Order: sequence, then structure tokens, then C-alpha cells
Amino acid sequence: MPRRTTTIVVRFKTSPLSLFATNEVDPISPNYLIFKVQPEEGIALQVRAKIPRPTICTRSVKVDFGYDQFGDRQPTTGYEKLLYDCMVGDASLFHRSLMVEAAWEAAAPILEA
Repeated sequence: MPRRTTTIVVRFKTSPLSLFATNEVDPISPNYLIFKVQPEEGIALQVRAKIPRPTICTRSVKVDFGYDQFGDRQPTTGYEKLLYDCMVGDASLFHRSLMVEAAWEAAAPILEA
């Protein structure tokens, strides 16, 4: 693959009752909620919506938000936030020593086996 991307896609179940089944030309496609984690962070929602007209006809509509809409940004690796928190003394994103010791106690027998 030419580049690394991370995306989480939530596919919603189709409705058991289709209100437009007799009038719809295209089959009703499922709705999606898309979380774009990296490299272009954002959220997208793809739903089937009724076209405003007297007849019943729907089409797929995508609402797409990306942080690149806020202007130019420097790409980050995620470690910048952690390093900055270390420098200012904010330990909210770090584990406490008791938690790390408990994790090693749980993992040690597995590693030894």
C-alpha cells in the first residue's frame, strides 16, 4: 500500500420495516458512520435521505467533516502531546506505577510459560 491509513467504519443495520420498498427504484443501502483517525482526521456520516419532491425517491447523502478544513496543519505523530504533557507535568495520559506493576504481575506468568 502506498500509505498508512486508519479508519473505523460503523455499518448500521438496515431497518426491518422499509417504508419506501414499493416505491424505491434502488435498494435501500445501509447507513455508515466513518471515523477517520489518520492521516486525515475527521468524521463522516453517510445516510439515505429523501429527495424533496412529491414522489418518494431517496439517494445517498454524505456529511463529511475533516480537520483539514481549519487550514494548514503540520502533520503530527501523536507523541508531541505526550512529550508536551511530560514537560508541563500533566500526568493524566500516563499510567500510575501501581497500575504498571499490576500489569507486569499479570503478564509475568504468561511470559515465563
